[in-house]
Amino acid sequence: MGDSGSGVCGGIVGTFMATAVSCNGTATQFSSSGITWVFTYNPPAASFAETIEGCTLTSSGTVACNDGIFTTLFSNENSCNPAACTIWGAQCTATPGAAASITWAVSQETATSFLATSQNDPDGGPPPLTTCTSLGLSNPVQVTWTKQ
Repeated sequence: MGDSGSGVCGGIVGTFMATAVSCNGTATQFSSSGITWVFTYNPPAASFAETIEGCTLTSSGTVACNDGIFTTLFSNENSCNPAACTIWGAQCTATPGAAASITWAVSQETATSFLATSQNDPDGGPPPLTTCTSLGLSNPVQVTWTKQ
């Protein structure tokens, strides 16, 4: 049964910033890396923005959320701010498809934060955290999101 506007999924409505990233429970240096991840969810619409060196890449579309599992279904053309971010190149106007969908399990939910654990992301997370194994660690990626 779906709970996109209530239950666990209802608790993740709003704008959240990633405050910690771990690989199978082992902390990474994400918080000191200068990278910012922002997730916004207003059922069923959602977006994910990643900022590196002042350039933000935003993917958007919908999220399916059922029983504490949410799946990104980003199908809108990406956007960059500023528009010609060199670091993102062609990704600025790419359109994610079904292959780019990622499923996350929501846990440790409080009034101001939640933990998302990747369920099917073989690369271990959005770039530049492309693989936990490249850090000598193992999947899954676990992201602590804090309400903004």
